[in-house]
Amino acid sequence: MKKILKVFMFIYFIFIFPSICFSANEYLSEEKDKELMEMIKNARPRRWENESARYLLFEQNFYVNSDGRTTQTIHAVIKIFDEHGKRMGDVALPFNSLYTDCKIELARTIQEDASFMIFSNDAAQEMSVFAEYPFYSDIKIMQFSLPAVRVGSIVEYVIKMQDKKPIMENAFSYDFILESEAFFSVLKLNIDLPEEMEAKYSVKGIVDTEKEPLVRAEGKRKIYSWEVKNFIQVHGWESMRPPDREAGVFISFTTLKSWDNVAAWARNLFKGQDEPNDKIIAEENNLLSGMPNDEKASEEGIKKLFYFVAQNIRYVAVEFGVSAWKPYPASEVLANLYGDCKGKAALLKSMLKAAGIKSYYALIRTRDNGNIMKEMPSPFEFNHCILAVPQGEGFLFLDPAFPLIKCGMLSDTEQGVEAFIVTDEGYKFVITPESRAQDNIADTRTTIKIKRDGSADLVEKVKIFGIEEIALRVAGKYSTKMMNEKIFSEMLGSAYPGGGKLLEFEVNDVDNFDAPVKSTTHFLVNRFLQKVGTDFVINIPSQRILGFRNIIGGSYRKNPVWISYPYTEKDEYVIEIPQGYYVKYVPQDISLDLPFVAYSSSITNDKRKIYITQSTIMKTKVIPVGKFGQFKNMIEKIFSHSNEVIIISEKESS
Repeated sequence: MKKILKVFMFIYFIFIFPSICFSANEYLSEEKDKELMEMIKNARPRRWENESARYLLFEQNFYVNSDGRTTQTIHAVIKIFDEHGKRMGDVALPFNSLYTDCKIELARTIQEDASFMIFSNDAAQEMSVFAEYPFYSDIKIMQFSLPAVRVGSIVEYVIKMQDKKPIMENAFSYDFILESEAFFSVLKLNIDLPEEMEAKYSVKGIVDTEKEPLVRAEGKRKIYSWEVKNFIQVHGWESMRPPDREAGVFISFTTLKSWDNVAAWARNLFKGQDEPNDKIIAEENNLLSGMPNDEKASEEGIKKLFYFVAQNIRYVAVEFGVSAWKPYPASEVLANLYGDCKGKAALLKSMLKAAGIKSYYALIRTRDNGNIMKEMPSPFEFNHCILAVPQGEGFLFLDPAFPLIKCGMLSDTEQGVEAFIVTDEGYKFVITPESRAQDNIADTRTTIKIKRDGSADLVEKVKIFGIEEIALRVAGKYSTKMMNEKIFSEMLGSAYPGGGKLLEFEVNDVDNFDAPVKSTTHFLVNRFLQKVGTDFVINIPSQRILGFRNIIGGSYRKNPVWISYPYTEKDEYVIEIPQGYYVKYVPQDISLDLPFVAYSSSITNDKRKIYITQSTIMKTKVIPVGKFGQFKNMIEKIFSHSNEVIIISEKESS
């Protein structure tokens, strides 16, 4: 259920497309293609620098049967304005072949002289995304590349996706989310329902006059239609903005009346999938051997079961069709040693059950996908599955999908979100725990010994707590010496004019989740000192907060600043200068404190040593638009301070 569209994009951008088969040139017929010719004729010229292509038409239609099966058609007509826009001629559509048939109804490239080339369906490729994992071999991607696409071309395609089985019987739900950067002449969404299905909807991001659909009756059916004209969505140009669902165009539509319907549906899907068989019981007994039954539900017992599933079962992300919600049986997940988030959750639930520990499935929408809309009950509100273990008045949340995360810790995208806990009889909405700045700490101590030739020997010791641990554990577990040398070589080359060399990189306590993870990095910098006249300068080290410089260029911001998680960054440097040199100048201290972030930097020195202490405390995950001016001003002050230098000079010989 984890979002995998990025995976699909990666696949089709690196895939070597097959040779394209197409017919001889044909020409648009005024009689047959009158509406299309009119659309092309009246298309406005390019207006924006970032407008590499424009949808002259994007129309999505759903025909919903009374049993919940749907037929979906997508009709796109796209004008190509530049080389980058030519990518729109490469189309990739993910679908679940067990539940859905996918067919190309029409695909052609239209040239400026009205000639066109028709794409042959024989050249389309239907590829299994997870061919190496038999559980998920039904997850396919239909991809094709339109012929003769050039600047000035128009690409047109019509694709039909027809359900063989409904995802939810006698119901329909759908979320339409517009991509972050998009240009449309006409955008249409039509949903055709049986008259007995009652629907509700929610619309964000378009003008009030176009929010309400046109609703019309045709026989025993009811059709909801939205049409938006000359729409430009450019907020994607702002970095660190909220997800598309929060900041862009979004239409949510459902025929479900309440969350009870969703809970009953989920309970039925999950039923029987987590029953422990003999092998699961034997594994649980082995892991908790010697532990009395009344102690198995202890923190230690839960940890052992959690780490077994998290670290020994490979994670595979699946998001389409019923496979996106229904887990494979826990016994099969254990036998095959792989599973998606639901499969791994089912296995852990099964092992907890064997140990006499109660747990529930909890469906969540990760923060990077926006907030749940409680007024719109739908399984499409969720994209990930974890477990909730009752503890006192609350719950211990467990996500075994990640192999290198501490038991009871959730990733940054899972924190502070609504969890839909499917209980035996009903459901509960519970907010998952959120970490604070003091929980996520990166504490660094660096010693720097400068040599007379201006080079320097640096030893950096890092101690990491909380969410910060995950990336360093991954680096310690999976990175190779060659990878590390390449990364540090590039880093040193960009930070210092003469580059440098990695001598040592070691990560400790990667598998000890009861201790902070630590690393030691030893490297040489070829030209640490920079000569200016008769003096030498040392640049002030920067902290990650200066990464916000790329969002403060303008005076106006449309969206809040979206930050992954609150954190504390503490850095201490001890710089030893060569014999015969003295410290001529150090910048003044700086200390800034706002409700959402605090920063300080202090520089002192004695005879041959310089001491730098820096600290950033990011206190929040969202900086509102109304506070952006304060934040911008603060970053500018920090940037100005970071551009100052420490000056050392050589003593005159007596």
